[in-house]
Amino acid sequence: MSAGKGFITKIILIIFTFQLLGIQTISSISANDLGAIKDWETGSEEYISLIPAVSDDGLVYGINDDFWGGADNALMCIENGKIKWSSKEKFDSFGVSWQPIIINNYVVAMNMTLMGSNNITVICYTLDGKKMWQKEIKPQKTYPFFERRGNNLLVYCDEKITFIDAESGSEIKTIDLNSISSNKVPDIKQTRKEGLDYNTIKVLNNKIVIGKKNHLRCFDIDENNNLKEAWSEVFRFEDDFSDITYLNLLLWMQSTDSWILAAKNDNLLECYSTEDGLKKFSIEFDTLYDRQIVYNEKHIVYDSRESLVLFSFKNEEKLWEIDNPYGKILFLDDKYLYIQKNDIYIYNIENGEKLSSIAERDIERILIKNDNIYMAKKHSFAKYSLCNPCKCKIETFWEKTKNDTINLEVCPLEEEQANLVLKNDNPSAIVECSLKSSSDH
Repeated sequence: MSAGKGFITKIILIIFTFQLLGIQTISSISANDLGAIKDWETGSEEYISLIPAVSDDGLVYGINDDFWGGADNALMCIENGKIKWSSKEKFDSFGVSWQPIIINNYVVAMNMTLMGSNNITVICYTLDGKKMWQKEIKPQKTYPFFERRGNNLLVYCDEKITFIDAESGSEIKTIDLNSISSNKVPDIKQTRKEGLDYNTIKVLNNKIVIGKKNHLRCFDIDENNNLKEAWSEVFRFEDDFSDITYLNLLLWMQSTDSWILAAKNDNLLECYSTEDGLKKFSIEFDTLYDRQIVYNEKHIVYDSRESLVLFSFKNEEKLWEIDNPYGKILFLDDKYLYIQKNDIYIYNIENGEKLSSIAERDIERILIKNDNIYMAKKHSFAKYSLCNPCKCKIETFWEKTKNDTINLEVCPLEEEQANLVLKNDNPSAIVECSLKSSSDH
C-alpha cells in the first residue's frame, strides 16, 4: 500500500485482556511528536560521494566529489534512490567542487583543479541530462563564488561579478566592483598571503552582499543587474587573517533580506539591518573564537561547545539554552533545529525540546529542504522525511475484562514502515494492529 500526499492511514487497535479485572484508558496523541522515515537509499558504486542540490520536484542532482579522480561521472541525477542519468565528463584529479546550482530547467556544476593551474570547469546540463555548454575560468586573486540570480548564473571572482545566461552560457555583463565608489574604505592595506584569497557573496531579493576580509559592502541591484552601493562597514583587526576574520566571512554568507551579523571583536556579535546598514543590537559572548553561529530571518543559534543558545531577532533576547557537548549545527528553519553528533538530532525551535533523532553513521554531507533530509555517504545516498508518528499509551487498571477498539489518524506511512509505540502495564494483554485506508481520502 503506497501512501501519497494527503493520504490518511487509520490504525485499528484491538486490545484483548485475559484477566477478571481490567479497564483500558487511552491518552491523546501529542502534536509535538516527530518521526523520521527513510524513504530510500541508494546502493551504487557508480559514485564516490555526492555534493547534492534538490529540485522542487524532489530530484537530487549531485556532483561526484572525488579528490583522487576515481569517479567516472562528474554529474548525475537520482530519482527515488535510482540513478536517472549521469554525465560523461570526468573532473580532474586533486580538485574541489561546489554545490551544483539549479536554474529553471538547468543544473550547473563547478569544479576547481588545485594542482598547478587552479582552473575552474563549469558545466551546464538540462534537468533531463542533455549537456548545454562548458566554460573554463582562471582566477587570479580570489576563489570564485557562484550564485543564482533570476535566469542567470552569477560568478564573483577577482573583484568582478559576471552574469552568465544559464541556457547558452554566454556572458551577459561583467561589473568591476572597484569601479563603484565606497562610502567606507579600509585605511589599512590588506597584505595577501600566497595563493588565492577568500571573499564572499550573497544574493538577496534586491541586494547583493560582498564580504572582503575586513570590508563589508551591501549593494542595491535593479532589474537590469546594475549595482549601486547602499552602505558599507569596515572592521579592524590586528590580524587580517584571524579566526574572527573568517568567522565574519561565514556570517556574511548567511545574510538575509533583513539581517546581517558581524563579529566586531573576539566576543561581541553585532546585528545590522540589511536595508540601511544601521546597527540594531549587540550580543556579548565569552568568546567567538572557533565557535559556530547560524542564523536566519528570525533566530540566531550560538554553539559554545558546551551548550546551544537560541536568540530572537524580534525580541533581541535569549529564548533558551540546552546542553550540546560536541554537536554541530546542520540547519535552522522556522520550526526545527538540526544538530549532528554521532546521530542527527532534531529540536523544537520554540522551546529547545528534542523531538526526534536519526541513527546514521559516516555522513559526509547533509542537505535539508522542505522537511526532507538528504544524506551523502561513501557510495551511498539516503533521503528521510519528517512526519508525526502515532503514539498510543495504554494504562491498565484491573476491574473487569474489556474488549475495546481505538481509531487513530496518523501521517502518511508505507505499510511496512508503520511503527507503534505501546506502553502496556498488563503483561497478559494481547495487542493486534491492522492498517486500513480511510474511505474519504
